[in-house]
Amino acid sequence: MNKDFKWLHLSDLHIKPESEETTDKKRARWELLRFIETEKNNIAGSYVFITGDIAHEGDYSGTKEFFEKLFDALDYADIQKSKVYWAVGDHDIRSNSLKWRRMVIDEIRNNGNDRFKKAMDNEEERSLLLDKGMCDYHKTNKALFDRENNEEALECGHAVYPLDELNLVVLNTCLTSCGGYDTANLHVASNWDNLASLINRDKPVIVLGHHGSEFFTQYEKNELELFFSMMNVDIYLYGHNHKLSYDVITRNQFHYIHQIACGSLTCESVGFSFTIGEYVSNCHSITVTPYKYNKNFGWKADHDLHQWFRKGNTFPLDRLILHEKTKGVGFRHALDQTFKESERTMAGIRPILLVTANKNETNALLQDNEYFKHSQGNRSSLPEDTLFYNIGYFGKYYVVHFELPEQGAERADASLPSIETAIRAYNPVAVILVGIAFGKDDEDKEGEERQRIGDVLISTRVTDYESGKVKAGKVEPDGSTPDAGRHLLSAFKYKVDSWQNIIDGRPAKYEFGQLLSGDKVVDDKEFKHRLLTLYPRAIGGEMEGRGAYSACRRHNLNEWIVVKAICDFADGYKGKDKQGRQLTAARSAVSLLKHVLSDEKVLDKIFVNKDTTEITSNK
Repeated sequence: MNKDFKWLHLSDLHIKPESEETTDKKRARWELLRFIETEKNNIAGSYVFITGDIAHEGDYSGTKEFFEKLFDALDYADIQKSKVYWAVGDHDIRSNSLKWRRMVIDEIRNNGNDRFKKAMDNEEERSLLLDKGMCDYHKTNKALFDRENNEEALECGHAVYPLDELNLVVLNTCLTSCGGYDTANLHVASNWDNLASLINRDKPVIVLGHHGSEFFTQYEKNELELFFSMMNVDIYLYGHNHKLSYDVITRNQFHYIHQIACGSLTCESVGFSFTIGEYVSNCHSITVTPYKYNKNFGWKADHDLHQWFRKGNTFPLDRLILHEKTKGVGFRHALDQTFKESERTMAGIRPILLVTANKNETNALLQDNEYFKHSQGNRSSLPEDTLFYNIGYFGKYYVVHFELPEQGAERADASLPSIETAIRAYNPVAVILVGIAFGKDDEDKEGEERQRIGDVLISTRVTDYESGKVKAGKVEPDGSTPDAGRHLLSAFKYKVDSWQNIIDGRPAKYEFGQLLSGDKVVDDKEFKHRLLTLYPRAIGGEMEGRGAYSACRRHNLNEWIVVKAICDFADGYKGKDKQGRQLTAARSAVSLLKHVLSDEKVLDKIFVNKDTTEITSNK
């Protein structure tokens, strides 16, 4: 039977001699000690996980005094020193003090993973990386925490601690860290078999490391994912970037690994922060509460610091849930039950719904598996739902994606009925249509910039051009013209100026404005001219936007937008290089979408007060 437990996650203290510290840093640390004492009833018996950089530039001269005070505060809060664990950071090693170590690392960076393997097989070079390079860390670990390196740590640089409530893995991500320029240069791969044999897979597995996955070479990322899978890792806690962040490492559709950074106690420009995590055994989930320092109020919980850590959000540990349900009932039955219970939300937060309308659009969205980490072929529990969904993380956001079975809005499997079904199934917080559209004109005109293939059109509003009256031989349009979601539109306007996508040697452009939407495949210059005469402010057109708006309106969902790039100009030449133009356009639209959804803060306000909102049924 698993037990509940809590942990404090601290990182990047960068402790200097007191005479060199700023007043704000000293006050923040002093207030942290007072916080620990005053929160005794809430944190008694917790673990303390420190994910690197207690020293600054290899200088430990200020650490002893601070940790003596920290241990006194922890003792008062009934937290034993033996429950404090520390992973080495790049500032915890004297990166430039060993010339030969630096030379070996430079060779590894120039020659890749084969050179790293060769170094680990060479006794002298291995010693430079593992022993001499880490000697300050090892000495301080012994002096501060009375902790000797176990045999596994000496062998590969990493350590496993089978604890009462959990398995703890301390990962050394600094083996090839050396004086900066670490991004996409780090190596950790090793023989994991000895470590994996120490893991009790019935308990949660938490890994402490200093660097996030973006700092590893592509080969090492793959090796690390394999390592995490072998070790049955559930949570990876890290630091280094000095800010709160959340991501997921997806080994497969049944094993999502939560990657969490807590911020720092040193970066005044970003603000001081740490987190308290809690594992709840009866549902195999965790909650994370961020704390922020304010010099007027001290340390206070602040759930608005990050969209993923809103109050009430939970992060299910899928591996443990599935592991428990497979006992005695068989894997397939347990898998079906797990998805029935968890398919509406993942990590306790509503998804963004991404919609494409043809294979070229879908291929453009799915082509980057590293960016869109997802599982394919998911089904919802709605009996009437025939759709297949791709579910995962697109950039910094949890998304559900599907391709429309039919183009257009009103046919049986087109955008209106299909998106409405997906909204009922997954309760999204926003809907984004991404793909291809026809442009207004590719000719130079006075006062107007020429449109080109791949330029992206972003809807400020969408006009239904199908509806209208014919009176006295004239068409009087009366279709609705709803505005796109305010927060989505604001996010795209904020991010688009820093976006760049080169097409045939020129940068793709973007345009905000009115998009026309109807069920017709428009490929006639005269018909397009009549449309643009009726709607002179339109910047282009497509087929699914009006259905998306109608589906969202029926469920009181205000945040929707159409982001589509020009693949033709509806002028009778739609068939010219149709495949190539559609792919170029779809990739351009997806490129902008990736740029926007790479910012973990840009859609914060969409999630405010919506974490627990339920959809409105259409009756």
